[in-house]
Amino acid sequence: MLDSSGGIFAAHDYRHFAGITGGSLAPDTPPSKEQIQQARIHNHLTPLTAESITEIFLAYPRIYLVTDKLNDFDAIASQLPFTDRILIEVFSLKGYYQAKRLGLLPMLSTSDIALAKSLKIPMVATHTSTLQDPDKARLAQSYLAQGGCIMAFSSNEKSFIESHLEVSASMIYTDYFDINTKQCKLEEAMCKTY
Repeated sequence: MLDSSGGIFAAHDYRHFAGITGGSLAPDTPPSKEQIQQARIHNHLTPLTAESITEIFLAYPRIYLVTDKLNDFDAIASQLPFTDRILIEVFSLKGYYQAKRLGLLPMLSTSDIALAKSLKIPMVATHTSTLQDPDKARLAQSYLAQGGCIMAFSSNEKSFIESHLEVSASMIYTDYFDINTKQCKLEEAMCKTY
């Protein structure tokens, strides 16, 4: 998201950010950078600004940032100096080509794998329900075999992940990934590693 002066900070949306930081921020307007820096998520976690995001990503050159919440591609390109490791989910062909022109790595969000294949779009984000359709799953397999990349969102079901990962999806978003053990945590527990 963008703060009131146009600076990037990590948040799902303004309302959610206001809620997880105690509710004192306005839920429908961008907070200031100062408000973000003073806020605490769940009373103890520090929100991330563009500077702290950059610090983390420069310290760990093998990690990628995946985002679907910020479609101000100019802000991403100018504020985050590791654009070769930012995957942006875009929701239109116009957005796809705009991000690409700025040197960013867009993923077209679509269930139309055939369209992505015909336009030679190398990365797609799709809902896991797309892969539950046998015809679309076969098309996804063909797309992957030709070098495409599919990021499927979201599944916490071990059987789904095992049957589709590296078959009809390159990567699968899950809510329970513990980066210390590099294993999916399928229990109902909040990830403690961030």
